[in-house]
Formats: sequence, C-alpha cells, structure tokens
Amino acid sequence: MKKLFGVVCVLGSLSLAAVAQDSLKVAQSLVAGRAEAAQVLTVPAGCSPCLWYSGDLDPKNSLSNGEFNANDESAAIAAQVMVPFSPTSDGDAAHKHVNVTSITFNELSVGAPDDLDGGTYEFKTLVSAGNPGVGKPAACESVSAVSTGRSFAGYVEYSYTCSLKKAVKLTIGTNYWVSMLPTFTAGNYAYVSDVEDMPAPNQYGWGNITYNTFITSSYFSVNYAPTWGSAGTCGGSGCDQFSVALGGTYVP
Repeated sequence: MKKLFGVVCVLGSLSLAAVAQDSLKVAQSLVAGRAEAAQVLTVPAGCSPCLWYSGDLDPKNSLSNGEFNANDESAAIAAQVMVPFSPTSDGDAAHKHVNVTSITFNELSVGAPDDLDGGTYEFKTLVSAGNPGVGKPAACESVSAVSTGRSFAGYVEYSYTCSLKKAVKLTIGTNYWVSMLPTFTAGNYAYVSDVEDMPAPNQYGWGNITYNTFITSSYFSVNYAPTWGSAGTCGGSGCDQFSVALGGTYVP
C-alpha cells in the first residue's frame, strides 16, 4: 500500500520522494473538484453529553487540510497532534471543573479502519513550540470509529472516539492541549481533520483556540512543531484548528 507521508499533512510534504508523488495526486484531486460537499449534521455521536466540539471540516474550503495523527504499528510510524482548548463556565458558580469522559478526533482515513486496535490519549498544559509541556499519556478504555458521511481529497472521514477508563478532572479557565491517538495494526493510518471556517460548522460549547496546535513525531523528526502558518508543518495550507470533541459534565 502506498503511504502519504507528507510532513504529516494531507496536502503537505516533508521531503520524501514517494511522498511528493502521492501529495501531488491529492492536490490534483482537490483542484479537480473531487472533494465532496460537507454533510451538515450535529456534534459527533460519541460526544455525549457534549462539552465542546470545535466544528466540522469544510471540504469546500480551499485551505482545508489534515495532519497525520495515528500510530501505525505495522510500519512503526506515529505522529501525535496536540489540540488546544480552554473550558469555560456553564454559568453555575458552584461548577469549578469539568469531568471529561470521552475524546473524539474526526480523522481522514485511508480506508475502513478494520484494523483499529485501541488508542491512547493525553491532556497537557504549558505546551509551546519545542516544549512538550506537562502531562502523561494513558490508554483508552475503548476506541470506536463511526463514519461522519464526509470525505475530502480522496479520504473518508471517521469519528474516532476514545472512552476514558476514568474521568479526567480539568479546571475551568485553564489552557489545555488534548491528543487522541488511534492505533492501527495492519497498515491503516489517518489525518485529523482541519477546521478552517470561522465560525466553524456545527461548532458547540467552548470557543475555539486557533494558531496554537502542535505536532510531535520521532519518525518525522518534528518536536512539538506548529502546524499553522507558512513555517508550520502544513506549509501554510490550513491547520489553524482541528475537528475534535470532548464529552463529559460540569462538576464542583
């Protein structure tokens, strides 16, 4: 199976020769107008009750993209995208925290994820360029994959939902970064979907934080590198924010 390893982006490329060829095919497909229109639904089904959803990928936006976010065990290739968010108040002064019970990443996948075998997640603080911040990974209790009905540049989008073994308590008003890394065992991989529209389609709950997402991967030789902007890993094509959701409840 050919693999698209751009810097890790659907439309970008680091420098690998085979990658450049596949990246060109994807770009040509996009220019030819073969990206399908977005199917406007609601928040991902796995986000229930839903605290925050950053919104849908818009296949019609010329800046839309995707960043490699997966653990492909068969090829020993992994890359982790850290997406920023900040919990805000629900208006109840007694609620100082949220208990997060699920994490959903909408991802553009190379095929049906029939080799999906769990995943890991991570909440971090104090992340910056070249700085991993504070936080530790943990295993999901289970990971499910449900088609969103959208596709882009030849990739089908799935909602990958990580159910947590134990709720993670986060403080309202604190800046966090979240990652959810699906694990594949037989060659599949995926790119977390870009969110370029402002306002984002179906965005729900807390406001989005743009221009503050980072990616790390020993395979691709990137260490908490910015994804956005001309110097980012997506080469200036989108990747300002990504399509993720957090489920849970407000608590004291």
